[in-house]
Order: sequence, then C-alpha cells, then structure tokens
Amino acid sequence: MAGDVQTLKTNLALAPVTQAIHDGRVSSDIVKLNCCGPDPAQNGFKDMIRRNVYEAGELAIVTYLQAKCYNKPFVLLPAPVSGRFQHHCAGFNRELGHIAPRDIEGKRVGVRTYAQTTGLWIRGILQDHYGVPIDAQPYFFGGEEEPGRVEKLKLELPPNLKLQPIGATQTLSQ
Repeated sequence: MAGDVQTLKTNLALAPVTQAIHDGRVSSDIVKLNCCGPDPAQNGFKDMIRRNVYEAGELAIVTYLQAKCYNKPFVLLPAPVSGRFQHHCAGFNRELGHIAPRDIEGKRVGVRTYAQTTGLWIRGILQDHYGVPIDAQPYFFGGEEEPGRVEKLKLELPPNLKLQPIGATQTLSQ
C-alpha cells in the first residue's frame, strides 16, 4: 500500500554522527529505522552477522567482506556512517624515540586482530604512502588491555605474512 513505512530493526550505535537519525531530525517517508543497536562500547557487528539480529545497520567494510565469503545475505549501500582517515589509529612505543613509518620494517607489530578494518587501512597506508611492504614485519595479535583475545576467523594468509598470538597472559599495551 502506498504510504506504508517499512520499519527495520537497525544496528546503529548512538554517536555524534548518528544522533540526528536517533532523535528523528533525519527521517524517511519510505523506511523507519528502529535504532536498537548496542551502545558504542559493544560490537553489534557480531550480532548482525553471526546471529542475524538486525535487518539493517552499519558494518565495517572488512566485516562485510568476510560475511560475503560465508554467503551471508547482506547488500552493501554506499552510505558511510562515519568515514574518516585512519592515520590516527596507528601508534608506536615512545621509548623508541622518534620513528618514521619506514622504521617499522622488521619490527614486531601488535594488532588486536589482523582481520579488522582499521588494521587493513593502516597496512594499506603504510604500504601505499610510505613504501612499507605488508610482509616486512611480523604481526602479533591479542587483547589491547585484557589478555586472551583470539582471531575470530581462521585466516588463510600467504606464507610470506607472519601472524602469531601474543602470550595467553600478555596484552598489547604491556
């Protein structure tokens, strides 16, 4: 029927860039978004992909690509919710003094998970903008502040990429 508005259970965390959707200042005559996603400290992507809890919502690009590998029925719309540069997400040990991006070649690089959108962006930035080959350093994954984080998916990486977990009681911040 004309005029019917479809309501979609939506994974859309409350954040400054989504506030207008949540409070109704941005709306549609075609669809109503029932924004019932988790608070920003939680990860609604897992509920969306693994449990089909939501009918729509924001999703990191790498998470979407992983879902497609497992034939999940999602369609990507070109509507970034919070597009931003990822440069600020890379850090280094200050005890090393000043370092340039090329200085990480051969050094140990810690990541929460190798298969994460931000990490993918950072590796691409380092390679494309600074000439740091993706396979020039070993990657170690684990919890940033809490030990025990593991890769959620079994990764089939080329043999030239070295990825291994940190110790079971270690954290990246240590």
